Amino acid sequence: MKFINGLFLAAFGASAVLQWNDPDPLAWMLLYGAAAGVCALWYRADLSLRLPSGLLIICLLWLATLLPQLFTIREWGAVFGSLQMQSESVEEVREAGGLLLIAAWMTVLMLSIRKRSGSV
Repeated sequence: MKFINGLFLAAFGASAVLQWNDPDPLAWMLLYGAAAGVCALWYRADLSLRLPSGLLIICLLWLATLLPQLFTIREWGAVFGSLQMQSESVEEVREAGGLLLIAAWMTVLMLSIRKRSGSV
């Protein structure tokens, strides 16, 4: 778990830096930076469930705003075919993927914290 969390810490940190080229960089840099921060704080035994659960809620709410676009995309090959921005709909699918990844890892961290504290 420590190793995998370290990989997510590095991936979220790198993602925060790489968002500089995004059309809306500040929001994404803050989100990925927060995810990296929660990963870093997870190594402390006293991390509260509030941080990962708060970030999970933010991701799920943000994802809800992108759902309508996910059902209308016809360019699925472009989502994975190139790192360049192909269209706004492709960008939104990629953003949804990032939100899902953060949400999933925050869920894993929350379960880990609960297990560590004996709440499970």
